[in-house]
Amino acid sequence: MLAGYAQTKPYGQCLSLYDQMLVLSVPHDYVSLVSVLSACGQMGKLEKGKQVHDHIRHKTARGIFESNPYKNPFTSNAVFVGLAMYGYGQMLLSYFSKMVKNRVKPDRVTFLGVMVGCSY
Repeated sequence: MLAGYAQTKPYGQCLSLYDQMLVLSVPHDYVSLVSVLSACGQMGKLEKGKQVHDHIRHKTARGIFESNPYKNPFTSNAVFVGLAMYGYGQMLLSYFSKMVKNRVKPDRVTFLGVMVGCSY
């Protein structure tokens, strides 16, 4: 539906539907996200486009982290620091809990990432 709106030019409806999907936690795929980015570009909505771009980066990073079979402090730290830098403290704490449950031993960088994430 988002792609249809983005292609037929009711760009405002595309952005409105995207916002409603976020509020209702309706899942979306990369095609719909690219369609929303296109609508943002067509309407000159730079800030909205940045928000969608951050959402895509976040979704991609989460997918990579969760599908990685090698759970160790190095891969976890990279994700934790990235989440902390972009203000995703709640998600960082969730991943930290999973890390501890999976018996992956945190190191100093892990704790630093957690502390920075909690500061937001």
